[in-house]
Amino acid sequence: MKTDTLLPTASQMLVMLNRFEHPEWTQIGITKTSLNLDEFEQQSRLTLPKMAWVCTDHPEWQAWLRALNQHKVPCAVMSFKKSFAEFQKAIGLGAKAYTDATANATILQQIEQTLAAGSMWLPAELLSRLVSASDKLLQRSGTLQADSNPKSTFDLTAREHDVAERVCQGLTNKKIATQLNITERTVKQHMSNLLAKTGAKDRMQLMLIYRGYTK
Repeated sequence: MKTDTLLPTASQMLVMLNRFEHPEWTQIGITKTSLNLDEFEQQSRLTLPKMAWVCTDHPEWQAWLRALNQHKVPCAVMSFKKSFAEFQKAIGLGAKAYTDATANATILQQIEQTLAAGSMWLPAELLSRLVSASDKLLQRSGTLQADSNPKSTFDLTAREHDVAERVCQGLTNKKIATQLNITERTVKQHMSNLLAKTGAKDRMQLMLIYRGYTK
């Protein structure tokens, strides 16, 4: 079975089977190369990409993820059939992002920018399930207790609390804006304030901090 490594730009790499080409990929400069995993691992003078995209349709996607992580390359995992189990596997292997393989160019660029900033980009609905699952596991095991009142630790406005609560529910910025009857731009500003006040680097860490599991 022939596999390819795709290069969105000179600083990025996408690994997937040679069976699909998203029409918008060419808009952001995706090109193909014949490099496979063995060749990647055997190169003595390896020019590493700034980030990598690994698609789960590739039979060796987990091995690729491990290899790239060994070289400390931030990885985004793409899937044609997103699932919570696959999401957990990807995050467990060190992926910094998880998204639909047919995501448009705007989403791909947002992911690229997020990883470049050293943060994680994860689907809100799956992120909420992950944190909820962690809640239950931690409470059941008794290995970690949540702060009894973590929300009082930070000097948040009432509206920032409104936004934070909805982030913990797994809502997107767009849905938060609709529920609170404010613009998406305003939600983004509140998110920036929340990250600054709590010290969180990304949405996932904000959820954990706001729930009291880390500081």
